[in-house]
Amino acid sequence: MSEVGIDVAKLQATASADRAATGAVMQLTHLLSEPHDFMVSNEMWATAALIAGLRTASNESRPSRQDRGPVNNPVVDIQGVVGELIAFGHLSRHLGRWCVTPLLLDWQGGGSTETSSRADLELTIEPELTSVRKVGPAPGRVEPILRPRLRELVEAKCHLDIDHETAMKVGIKAKRDFAVNHEAVCTSYGLGARLVLPVAVALGQHTAVIGRCLLLSDVLQWQATEYGHGHPALAVPLSQISPVVWQEPWDKLRDRLHQVTPKVDLAILMRVHAGAAARFDELRQDPRFELDGKDLSEVIELCTPIARECVRARVDVRHQ
Repeated sequence: MSEVGIDVAKLQATASADRAATGAVMQLTHLLSEPHDFMVSNEMWATAALIAGLRTASNESRPSRQDRGPVNNPVVDIQGVVGELIAFGHLSRHLGRWCVTPLLLDWQGGGSTETSSRADLELTIEPELTSVRKVGPAPGRVEPILRPRLRELVEAKCHLDIDHETAMKVGIKAKRDFAVNHEAVCTSYGLGARLVLPVAVALGQHTAVIGRCLLLSDVLQWQATEYGHGHPALAVPLSQISPVVWQEPWDKLRDRLHQVTPKVDLAILMRVHAGAAARFDELRQDPRFELDGKDLSEVIELCTPIARECVRARVDVRHQ
């Protein structure tokens, strides 16, 4: 206590907490302001395919006009999941004070109340009980104040690049745009999401690039594009956005993403995806298969053995 009766220790603790919270916000701002490479393991690819298969199965009742077909449905769902896993791992690794919570799977489907009320990633710092110095008629007292929770909602949007040979083999059109689902980003914006974390990765490769974050309000101003299948999109050419968010010309970045032979090919991921979809009811009822509340390594540890089973062959995703 000081000479005037002020609890200096409590005030110092409050100042320390404020500095820590401010530092956490500055850390988040710095992390999202420049691009970063991220290593994608074979197990992460298998995990993405497994969760994507479960997502596809949960959306089985999607209108026929939104059905992209037996190849494009899995590829689009794998693209979404791997982007979210990469963003989840990246933010969790570098944001010590923030709790990073993803929405990886909703058993009720993409249009359920659960999915439509949450963004891809929620970043929070829980409320803190702090103290302030009392002034006025009764100086010297310290009053407790509960500081509100810090919360930031982030959308992770991924461009999954597929080499020309694979695309031709399975009948997938080459992508020239970085595109996001219009309805999804509008919903997230309505929930309070402000940031979009753009991810670029080539199918089966180990290097992904997480770009500088975009304001969701800016993304909503992109050109409206209709690619078919009842999914209006907002899009910008990869050649235009790449120097801005990934700070490399797209041709150069694409070469870097495809610099080695893919470690996990599309055929394996499609088998994992199909096997997961077939086991949807089984896994939904299995209390051991729970993704919520786990960090990335725990999610991968849970999913990888099931992914191996889904392949229905002795394919070890660690060495394929």
